[in-house]
Amino acid sequence: MAQATTTTMAGGIARYYDKRLLARAIPVLVHYQMAQKGRDVGLASGQGHTVYWTRYLPLTKRTTALTETDSGGITRAAISDMTLNAQCKLYGNIAQIGHYIDLVHIDQNIANRVDLLAQNMGESVDWLVMDAIHGEDHSINRIRIDNDADYTVDATADATTCDTTTISDSDLTQTTSAWVGGFALITDPTSKAYGESRIITANDGTTFSVTIGTISETPASKTYRLVQSTGIVSTDTMSTAGVRYAVRELKRKKALKFPDGNYASILPIDAEFDFMGDTTWVAAKEYSGVTDLYAGEIGKWMGVRFVTPSIEGDWRETAATMGTLATSGAVYVAPFFGKEAVGVVDLKAQPQKVYVRTWEQLGQEIPLYSSVGWEASLATKVLNSCFAVGLMCGATA
Repeated sequence: MAQATTTTMAGGIARYYDKRLLARAIPVLVHYQMAQKGRDVGLASGQGHTVYWTRYLPLTKRTTALTETDSGGITRAAISDMTLNAQCKLYGNIAQIGHYIDLVHIDQNIANRVDLLAQNMGESVDWLVMDAIHGEDHSINRIRIDNDADYTVDATADATTCDTTTISDSDLTQTTSAWVGGFALITDPTSKAYGESRIITANDGTTFSVTIGTISETPASKTYRLVQSTGIVSTDTMSTAGVRYAVRELKRKKALKFPDGNYASILPIDAEFDFMGDTTWVAAKEYSGVTDLYAGEIGKWMGVRFVTPSIEGDWRETAATMGTLATSGAVYVAPFFGKEAVGVVDLKAQPQKVYVRTWEQLGQEIPLYSSVGWEASLATKVLNSCFAVGLMCGATA
């Protein structure tokens, strides 16, 4: 990992701070590690600032036997793919040390500040990934823990009056604006827009249509899902039944499991409280010798390995307003992940850096203060909304 050094800082001390920063940040990178376990993408130096991912669409099942012909009786399948991209941006923060520090020695004052900044870096990077997973357009699939059919619809769009920003369906008989603030997800594997999720910005109960952000293909005659969080309350707590819904949804959408044969989930802290009282855990310590643990892993149940989020890592929303973080919202979102749901730039290719600068390097005539700062680059995006699911629930106060 690259490290900014100075003529007044010994190389060993520089490496010490560098490793200390990373060691303190890793336990906080809870959402980030889920993307790492999917598809990693590195951005090489001098290759611009845009990261590209390729998302392949499912192939149609072949149920016809091969025949003895030159081509083996096979009609060659055309593999369809979509290219997604995100810009890699730099993030960072800096803190002042109010008096001169002798950098020849590992001073506790600097070490403490490196710890503080490492926590800040981890929380900042993890929030960016969390926001990509849950926030508005391109977020993951959503389901309700109460499985309320009034606020979830799986249907097929009409063959006419649809375009890339409109889903029309004569079955959408709900009142005007009933779906506004919810999500629309294209679930048809034959569509180029398969796995694309968009926020619903308008709903016309007269024309039976909803307006969404632009998708890759007109949804005419394609299956889709609409979901809204209206009506989820504190008594709709995290439970074994909710996990069953989430696992079933991942399997229905053919989400791949991680190499250890499990899915993974991040439980909001309050939802964890409810869930641990509902079921019997296989504690993480009991299987830690079998496979590597996720940072923050607390247990396993029903083929899912559960992780608790970092500080302030819960995603909460106001009922009926999905995709916007609300620190006191009544709706909690517990994400469940399959493989390759989320892409994130590999921070080893664009490494985190810690900078320690003396008063001399800062150009001061007398030693007023030194500084410690961090820098990290990041690009992240949901690659396929169908390969992860956000279980919406309430929580006990």
